[in-house]
Amino acid sequence: MPTINLAKILPTVSLKDFRRLLSVKVKLDARRKRRAAIHRELTAVERRLERVEASLPPYARDRSSLPDLRRALERARKDRRPRQPTIEALMVELFRERKRPLSVNELTDGVLNEKGYKSTSPNFRNQLRVLLYRNRKGLYQRVGKGRFTLANGKAPPAAGRGVPKRVK
Repeated sequence: MPTINLAKILPTVSLKDFRRLLSVKVKLDARRKRRAAIHRELTAVERRLERVEASLPPYARDRSSLPDLRRALERARKDRRPRQPTIEALMVELFRERKRPLSVNELTDGVLNEKGYKSTSPNFRNQLRVLLYRNRKGLYQRVGKGRFTLANGKAPPAAGRGVPKRVK
């Protein structure tokens, strides 16, 4: 910043202007001090970040791999949730417990209320009806109008193969 000869300027500047210039200079000095303090603080934070990054394993240092790490953590979180048994396994349990043909309404009530199956379907009864009438796995046998039972010798074990136990 160039030096100014006050003796030359004072006769041309009014007292009001001089006071205004002085207040601006005081504010400017305060802001420069604040900027220097923020710069020192930022430098300290950057040094701490470098130390933390140096302590990380190599795969975590690369910032491009961070989205992959986030996805892996989300998958791990989802895997911890207890899974509920399949609808088929619960229906087989109901057929075995009751030992008689059941209607779609009885199956719906039993799966939802007795077995505690959680469904987001707006019409779960239709979902069960489609499952029973399509019978792709050959588990069910129609024995009357709207009544079903287990097909002979076709039913899997009661808990369903590969299905985790239900958490109460």
